[in-house]
Formats: sequence, structure tokens, C-alpha cells
Amino acid sequence: MQNNQLWLSVLFDENDNQWPIETKNIRVIIKSSPTIKSCNHKLSFRTSPIFPLVYDYELPDLDNCSLYFFTFYSAYKVLGRLNELGSSKLKKSLYFSLGISSIILITNEDGLYNELLELTQIKPQALECWHIKNKQLKIDFKLFNKINYDYQEINIIPYDSLPLSERSIIDEFYANISIILPKVLLHIPDELNTFITLINQINELIIELVFLFNPQINNKPDTLSEYTQKELATNSLIRESIIHQNLDRIIQVNSALSYVSTQALSGATPILERRSIIRRHSLLGVGSAILALNRITRSIENAFAKNPIENIITDYMIDAKPLNGINSIPDYDSSDWANSSVNRWADRNKSRKTFPKLPYFSGRLGFRETEYTISAALQSITVGAGFDWSLLTITHELIHGHVR
Repeated sequence: MQNNQLWLSVLFDENDNQWPIETKNIRVIIKSSPTIKSCNHKLSFRTSPIFPLVYDYELPDLDNCSLYFFTFYSAYKVLGRLNELGSSKLKKSLYFSLGISSIILITNEDGLYNELLELTQIKPQALECWHIKNKQLKIDFKLFNKINYDYQEINIIPYDSLPLSERSIIDEFYANISIILPKVLLHIPDELNTFITLINQINELIIELVFLFNPQINNKPDTLSEYTQKELATNSLIRESIIHQNLDRIIQVNSALSYVSTQALSGATPILERRSIIRRHSLLGVGSAILALNRITRSIENAFAKNPIENIITDYMIDAKPLNGINSIPDYDSSDWANSSVNRWADRNKSRKTFPKLPYFSGRLGFRETEYTISAALQSITVGAGFDWSLLTITHELIHGHVR
């Protein structure tokens, strides 16, 4: 059937209540079906769609074979090289997924694994091997990235003096960061700056909260420069308004971190350790889709930061001449308008630091921008090549934040 999809699934023995799950009680299968329901799984399962590199793929006997899950930061460049230079047998054994372990080799021939390693010319960030012999599963994995970062630099401002409710909200952020950061450094190290910037932003909010709960003895932080010390010390309405705004921001960040961490890192090696909250991808996750979302977002953010158009408007455009013919609407000549582009001031403009947002997919929010996040519609993962759910829609959402 034309609409069929390959589903890689692991089935769990319903009668096995032991933890950790023993691999002997796991069965690996691949089925072709238009929906998960049509796979007719009778046991508890986790599954993800996978895609063959070539149409004439060849699945080996899954009761006696090996599945190799490779994590490459530029996986599709690697796939292109394998498609160009690989043997016919290798290409028929290659698949890719939307998970962070995005290249999958399924074979019962050791030579194909060696051929793949010779052709890639890039060491993977991680490699997980599922060896199946007589239906018995054995799992090995290797992590090649090393964490070279001084965790002492990740310093959350002390908040012990705050009331219990406020402390609990910041505790959630601290615990979130402590869990996420080691995995980010292993699997998506390019995103380290995003989280360091986020920590600095939350620290500003904490400093303000510590002051606002005791303004009589604490020094007013520079971030509250629009108010006087006396005003904040005597006006409880202003204090409470700022406190509620700051707590709301931290709660927003905590919620976003839950989405970001599970979507970006579920399915990362070791694969069975983390279950994706996007259940259609509960086995391998959507890590490579998150990478795409990150790269689009960072590209736009960096462009805005390199040539801040707001500086051009305030510093240069006041002296700009009106566009030629603008007073002759609708009879105007726009042929030379390109010469009046804001690009002519780009070289004089000073870049500013970026304030990266946390990108994730959402079935409820769809395409939406907030102060700390940017979300794309969950449908984009499946039908993002179409007009309705194109990831390019987030370029519009990012402009909202830039204007704000």
C-alpha cells in the first residue's frame, strides 16, 4: 500500500514486572502499516517510524541480526555520502529516523558495519548496538563525546531567603538544569550557550526577587532602574506585580524545559532509558527534528543580533530620505528602492549578544512565540514539507519576539 509506513517497535513481556527491564524479555520487530493501530501489537510496546534509504530495501531475519544506531550531529550529510559511495548491499540495509540516533544499519553481515565506518569519515557522537541471536537481545553502546566543562561556572544565585513557595519554583529550575546540562554536553553541545544564557536570565530574576522580599535592607539591582529604592520599599502593589511577573517567567521556563529535554534527548543513547512524550515516536524520539528546529531558530536569532535593525531605525533612518515616488501612489517607480535598503548601514551597526529561545514542538500551542520559547506545530514532524505545517512558519513567530 502506498501510504504504508515502516514501524520499528520493541515489545515488552507483560508478565515481567522487574526493573530494570531485562533484554531477554524484549522482542524487536518491524512492521509496514499506515498507522500504529494497524500493526496489531498485542503487548506493551514502544515504537517509532523509520525510513529506508532506498526503495528496494532488504530486511534481514530480525531474530538473528544486528541493529546499529548512530548519532551524528550532521546525520543527513553522512547519509548523503553513504548513498553516493556505499555498496548496493549497504544502501539496502540503511534506514533513518527522526530521533537523535538518526542513522540505523540493520544487517546480519559484519562487513556492512565496517564499510559504513570507513565511508563516514566522521566519528559518531554515540553508537548503540542491538545484537539479536535466536530472538535474544543484547545491547552495547559507546558515547564518544567527552564533557569538558567546569560545572562551577554554572552558578545559580542563592535564594534561601525567599519564602517556601518561591523557593520551590526555583528549585524546579535548578533541578531541571542539573539533569539536562550533562546530556546536552554529550548529545547537543552546540546548545550549551542557550542554557548558560538562560541561567544568567533566571539569575537576574532571582536577584530581583531576593531584593523585593526585603527592600528595606537589600540594595536595588540595576535591572530595576526604572524604580527608586524608596518607591519599591513603600509601594507593595508595584513589588507584588514584579514578583508575580518574575515567578511567572520562571514557571514558563520550567514548563518549556520539560518539553525541550524530553523531545531533544529521549531516544539518545542508551535508547531504552528515556521514553519520548511524543508517543508516536516513543522509541527513538524526535531529536533530529529538534536539531532542525534549533538550527532554524539560531540562524534567525544570530541574524537579528549581528545587525540589530532596531539600532538602524533609531540611529540612522532619521536622516534617510523618503523612497522615491512614495508621494505619487499609486503611480510610483520602485526601480531604485533597493538602493535605499537598510543594508547600506549594516557595516556601521554594532552586533549585540543573542538571547536564544528554547525551541520545541507542541500539539496544543502550535506555532507560538513567548519571551523564552518558540514552539512549532507537532504536525510539522510528520507533514512539515507541506505548506500548512512548514517549519518556516516559525520565522514569522520569531519576528514577534524581535519586535517586542
